[in-house]
Order: sequence, then C-alpha cells, then structure tokens
Amino acid sequence: TRSFGAGSDLFTKKMYGNYIFRFEFMLSEVGNSGVFIRCKPFDQGAGFEVQLLAPWTPWRDDLHCTGSMYGHVAVTNRPPETTGVWYKMEIKCDRNIITISVDDKVTTMANTDTVKSMVNKSLTGVIGLQGNHAEKKGQYAKFRNIYIRDLDAEPDYLIKGFYEINSQLRTLAEAGAVNLGAKMIKPLADMMSGDNIVAKNGAKQALFDIVAKASGNETSKKEELDKFFKIDDG
Repeated sequence: TRSFGAGSDLFTKKMYGNYIFRFEFMLSEVGNSGVFIRCKPFDQGAGFEVQLLAPWTPWRDDLHCTGSMYGHVAVTNRPPETTGVWYKMEIKCDRNIITISVDDKVTTMANTDTVKSMVNKSLTGVIGLQGNHAEKKGQYAKFRNIYIRDLDAEPDYLIKGFYEINSQLRTLAEAGAVNLGAKMIKPLADMMSGDNIVAKNGAKQALFDIVAKASGNETSKKEELDKFFKIDDG
C-alpha cells in the first residue's frame, strides 16, 4: 500500500474468532501500519490493533511499537525494526489468549480477561490490514504470503471450548459447533456421556440447534434429537 496521510484499509468479509494469522510485512523508512483483529469493518476501535511501525517516530515506546497491542499491551521482547526488510509475523487468537510473534519469537502475550482495557471486548470480528498512513509521500507498507488457520473450523478445538469456565467462551464454542453442522454431531453426542454437567448442557443445546437448523423447524428440534440420539435428560 502506498499512501499519503490517511490510507485505505482492507478487511476480510468473514468474521473470525479463534485463529492463527500469518503473513510477511515490510515497511519503508516512514512506515506506519498495523493489523486489526476482532474489530468491526471500518471500526477499528471495536477491536485491537497489532502495531507495525518503522523507527522514525519519536513516541514509539514499547506500548506503540511493532508487535505491541497498540495502547493495550506493551511488547516484552521488542523485535528488530529495520526498514526495507521482510519480517514474518504470527498472530494467534486462542479464546482469551492473544499471542504475537515476529520471526518465530514471541513479542507480546495478552489475556483479555485480565487486561483492564480489553475486558468485555468482542471475541469475534473481522481482520484488517491498515494502509500505510505516514505523513510523507512515497512511503509504503507491503504484505505477502498471507495465511489463516481458522481454529473454529476444527471440531477438536471447538469441543475444548465447551469446558471453559468463562460462559462467553462456551457460548462462542456452541455457536461455532452449530455453524459447522453435521460434522459436530458425533463429538457432541460423545460429550453427552461425560461427567461435566456444564459441557453436557452446552452439547445438548448445540445438538438441538444443529437439528433445528438442518430441519428448519424450531418447534420440533427436541423431539427429533430425542428420537435420533436418545439423549437422557438425567
């Protein structure tokens, strides 16, 4: 992206909750960019920004430098910031834990349940690449080899979410299971034989919702599920 002043941002069409996002980036001498996570389209303040910043600015402290969660969590292991060089970044959103790495070295780790400014923020949203908005012409931010692994598309990952203490995380796991549909029926049914009451209740609700979504009949979802899966309410 080449821009002067406020540049254009790019956002995914799909919403993501839990994922591993990898890419390579390069900044010019006056490079100022970032990656928006769990935000609303064109509303960056709803989520977080992982900063990408060349070392030209005088206020680039550890809370606003490359690899930081801009304004929320400072880096604990500051990465190199030489301009005109390709770097690899990985952002992992694993429920309430966000981990940022540059060239395979962790720079920042945050628990959204314990960082005051991150509490009650959305756990889902779009991913955005910020256009370079340096105040000098001819500057750029470059991205390549962009890759995402959607953890919420993996049944084994979703099942673990049913056992979380945080009710919001359990709700998101249930929603993810319903979104995956038929491939979640067996692992959810297997969960019903376990001893964790909270997980069993969540699995039962998800199974109800999967059947209802497939049949298009909300009123008969429990009857259908009892018939085909013989769930014991006790």
